[in-house]
Amino acid sequence: MRTAFVVLFGALCACSKSAPEVTATNASVEDVARQVRAATTEPAYMAPGKWTSKVTIVSMHVPGASAAEEGQMRGRVSDERDYCLSPEEAKKPNENFFAGNQNECRYDRFTMGGGKIDAAMRCTHGTLTQLVNFNGSYSPNSYQLAMDSKVVGGANDMSGMSMSMRVESKRIGECSAKSG
Repeated sequence: MRTAFVVLFGALCACSKSAPEVTATNASVEDVARQVRAATTEPAYMAPGKWTSKVTIVSMHVPGASAAEEGQMRGRVSDERDYCLSPEEAKKPNENFFAGNQNECRYDRFTMGGGKIDAAMRCTHGTLTQLVNFNGSYSPNSYQLAMDSKVVGGANDMSGMSMSMRVESKRIGECSAKSG
């Protein structure tokens, strides 16, 4: 699930004031990252500065897990944090922004333009496949994302796991010397 979040965050980070238009099907994470960078004409993908990001689990189902165990998992995935984005990072995000492991994930479809993003991705993990659908909106100062993920295949405890989550992030000001 963390891999999917990193991929989604990376795709959204590639926003710009010039509203890049990118459409891809059956594309690698690397291909989509390259297309997004090529379509962006502004010097920064995101506005540099201090950002806050909140990940909220809307629903979660883990076959065989008790309500308490699901609650613990929600706690590990849900997150709220502040971070600083330097001007250098804003101009050229690290390749890892687009995926935790580029070899395991492919976009079935990816559409980005006019401040909106809609995509479906599949990530393989041995005999398991994680199907991820997400859509949202973005600007240089904020992004919002809804994501649904489902694990299929294989004969282990993760098969049948599903999760819906929301990601909300916005720029909240300038970075201080303390905030890095």
